[in-house]
Amino acid sequence: MSRRGKFIGFCLVLAAAVGSLGGWIERLTRIDPAALQAAPCLLVTDRHGAWLRFIPDRTGARHLAVPFERIPDTVKNAFLAAEDHNFWRHPGIDPGAMARAARDSIAAGRIVSGASTITQQVVRLLLPVERSATNKALELIRALRLERMLSKQEIFELYLNRVPLGNQLEGIEAAARIYFGRSCDALNAAEAAVLAALPKAPGRFNPYGSEPDRLLQRKNWVLGRMHAEGFLSAAELDQERRRAISFQPKQFPFAAPHFVDFVLARENAARDGTEPGPDPGGDRELTTTLDLVLQERVERVLASHQARLNHFGARQATAVVLDNAACSIAAMAGSIHYGGRHLGFNNGATALRSPGSALKPLLYAQALDAGFTTASILDDLAREYRFPGGSYFPANYDRRSYGPVTLREALANSFNLSAVHLLNRIGYQAFYDVLKRLDLINFPDRGPDYYGLGMVVGNPEVTLVQLAAAYAALANGGRFRVPTWRTEAAPAEAVRVFSEPAAFITADILSDPSARAITFARAHGMNPPYRVALKTGTSSRYRDGWTVGFTPAHTVAVWVGNFDGRPTAGLSGSSGAAPIVADILTDLYRLGPPAAFTPPPGLSRAPVCPVSGMKPGPRCPQWKEDWFITGTEPDTPCTVHRDTPLHHELPARFAAWVERRRLQGNAGRYRLEGAGASSDAAADALTETTTAGAADPARLPAAGIAQDAIVITQPRAGTRLLLDRRRSDQVLTLQAAVARLQPYVTWMVDDAAPIAVGPPYSLEWPLRPGRHRILAETPDHRSDLVEILVE
Repeated sequence: MSRRGKFIGFCLVLAAAVGSLGGWIERLTRIDPAALQAAPCLLVTDRHGAWLRFIPDRTGARHLAVPFERIPDTVKNAFLAAEDHNFWRHPGIDPGAMARAARDSIAAGRIVSGASTITQQVVRLLLPVERSATNKALELIRALRLERMLSKQEIFELYLNRVPLGNQLEGIEAAARIYFGRSCDALNAAEAAVLAALPKAPGRFNPYGSEPDRLLQRKNWVLGRMHAEGFLSAAELDQERRRAISFQPKQFPFAAPHFVDFVLARENAARDGTEPGPDPGGDRELTTTLDLVLQERVERVLASHQARLNHFGARQATAVVLDNAACSIAAMAGSIHYGGRHLGFNNGATALRSPGSALKPLLYAQALDAGFTTASILDDLAREYRFPGGSYFPANYDRRSYGPVTLREALANSFNLSAVHLLNRIGYQAFYDVLKRLDLINFPDRGPDYYGLGMVVGNPEVTLVQLAAAYAALANGGRFRVPTWRTEAAPAEAVRVFSEPAAFITADILSDPSARAITFARAHGMNPPYRVALKTGTSSRYRDGWTVGFTPAHTVAVWVGNFDGRPTAGLSGSSGAAPIVADILTDLYRLGPPAAFTPPPGLSRAPVCPVSGMKPGPRCPQWKEDWFITGTEPDTPCTVHRDTPLHHELPARFAAWVERRRLQGNAGRYRLEGAGASSDAAADALTETTTAGAADPARLPAAGIAQDAIVITQPRAGTRLLLDRRRSDQVLTLQAAVARLQPYVTWMVDDAAPIAVGPPYSLEWPLRPGRHRILAETPDHRSDLVEILVE
């Protein structure tokens, strides 16, 4: 090969080698745009911007990106003076600074200063590598390339938001908030100099370290550099050097922990696509609807009741406060103390529990829309309710029955018997549909037949948040919204569940202290010094005690009990939860009582007889005014006081109730309708009973049955009874219900001689094995027949 050929070959090899080296360097110094985006952090705040929790990124670092235009010049100048005063002039590296650093280091025999520019520092933040001569050379190339990718402003903004400032804090905003308790745009020059002093050695200059003087010395050096660069005058330099520096205590915010956990769970669900939610990319500040000042007061109230609750075997309590206008969560305390003691990490506000009687107002509001009124008479009578799965025997909390009660009295005093009677009339399918619209059915596979008539006394399990939202619907005129927790989220669309008049009347009943006096006169928490709607609930064996109080502006809901389901020592909603609700309401309205509910259009006030619920007649001993949905005012004159104001004449379905009261010696003014003055004194008495009396004619079993019919209410057809062979004195009480008063009913069992008995038409029959036919007959020969089996 000729010399020329060899030379050309050498040049080609050299060019290939250089190209290969260049390609290798290009690949090594390439900057992935994705590296410019930090792993996101989340700052959760209350509605006023107070920090609740600062959640780090996946590396454990906390940072909050702030736009360049929001960063004050004082902070920018402090970092430029301390780190790179030529930043705006160099192309990414500063040869002059590198030469000075090399000269000074050679003269001192050690490295005395660095020459890295802000651009080079950004490169190291984006692509951290071990220190070596090769990596340093690659860093210089990357810095040059970064300056071509981004503008100077973008590089500086990236640096100020990513520079490590100690204690796992990155960027000026996170550091300013943690160290000084305010945003970077509120820092003075001395505080800005403190932040600019940290990048050189964040660990050595740690504000919470053992040598704070070293940080202050470095801060003064930065101030001096700011003066030398013309950023501070001599007077300003002297002032800032004298300024005292005060650091916040070393702690990251951890307020309202149950609420923040609740929010994060729903935000995570949104990111998983199970709910609509915001884009999670980048640092984010999530502003919630919580009011931290109110939250802390609610937590103090719960803690103040801990000893009292412990005395009755209740280890936990939880509270929720809603702002009714948007149904937004203003406070949520999920336990008395957030911790391991008594399962305190659990959020009781989102736990499913039996609400007891707390669902009753929803049934009564539905009833008002269905044509019932505040004066409608309900049967508060103990009776058996049959359904395909068996029998149901409800009872009042105090094991008494109150006979004829108005709808206002029944709801205000939370009578179980009249509530179940009302549900039986309305139908539990209809009530189930209302609960479903109020988001209170948590197991859709369980239909209305699963819950049955117990639906109104707590069979469907609900959470405290759900229950509070349902009551907020009453406060909002019958419009229901799903609770919200984010201020930037539009309120959920309101769903009309009750009419405005029905919602108002329900709230008025629950706000009426005189109406609830029978049950709650001595309950301190149920009698605040102002009108507020209150309702309690207590589950079986006193496992759960609930109270909800609401005004036009707020709904306060409290639960007490044990997270492990253990029963308390007789702690009810009124004795356990109501005092807590009262204290929270007192705090909410410490400057004055709450506003009253405003009557909406479609209401009127009309006089009513409080015994019959009818239009007062001339013989009614008293009357009162009450609210009615327009068009439902009573117009039929009272028939209970038709003959005399001295007696309350009741329909035949109250016969057993009247008789039992007479037998207990509790005389009163009640007697059966049509009994007349010559009737037995039994008709002139009230009673408390635990057995079924005469049935409501509207509930007689056969369609189209005559109003003077008779029905055997005990035993029911097909009943099977098992004898206790060790006893010979077992009897069965036969009971019948009549639609109108009869002088007597004749009983015949098999071929035995007939026996006639007067009101309440009950007869004790000695049990004996075998199949038996039982007949009950009125004087006009109307009858009912059942067959039973005794084994």
